[in-house]
Amino acid sequence: MMINGKTYEVIGEVESKAAGRPVPLVDLRLMSNEEEHRLAEQNAVENYRRKFGREPESTQAACLWQSQRIDEMTRKEKQL
Repeated sequence: MMINGKTYEVIGEVESKAAGRPVPLVDLRLMSNEEEHRLAEQNAVENYRRKFGREPESTQAACLWQSQRIDEMTRKEKQL
């Protein structure tokens, strides 16, 4: 099956009430936990640099800052 210009193997089908027909299941490669963790750290460092205009003391400090910021934003959203 072709998706966004790439060919993927169809490994089965599922019935979809929403689609009103069978929907193919394709074999998509997902990133490893290690890759996801590395990209999350990289994102936290980049966001820290943007916010403060300097390097964080450590990758762990950037991740902690970003986690706290997300918690704040989530609390504010729940209050609305």
